[in-house]
Amino acid sequence: MTDPSAVSHQFSTCPLSLQKPKLFGKFVEEYRDIVELAVRQAVSGTDRHIFARVRGLARRAGEEDAVPQDLIAVHLSALAILVKTKPHAMAKASVRHSRLLLVKMIGELALYYRDTRN
Repeated sequence: MTDPSAVSHQFSTCPLSLQKPKLFGKFVEEYRDIVELAVRQAVSGTDRHIFARVRGLARRAGEEDAVPQDLIAVHLSALAILVKTKPHAMAKASVRHSRLLLVKMIGELALYYRDTRN
């Protein structure tokens, strides 16, 4: 298994990875699990409440003052791990399914800030 903190060094402009590398690593692991579940959900047709998990991750990131660049770094780090550790078909499906998850996660972060800053 690839260490999320080893991948995070690529994101020197990502405030979260610099200030709280352990938390960043936890977010990467959680997001990676969400992406894998999304792929399995697409194959099996089951409902595992993926968007609720994405919402929870985005809200916890917001509580830590994350910015969209942090979530993009989480996304890219998780995908880097999946591409390195999973078979080609799973890696390809992960990239495809994660695009919507990234948009949803950043949208949820924006909603979190809108709701808490008003």
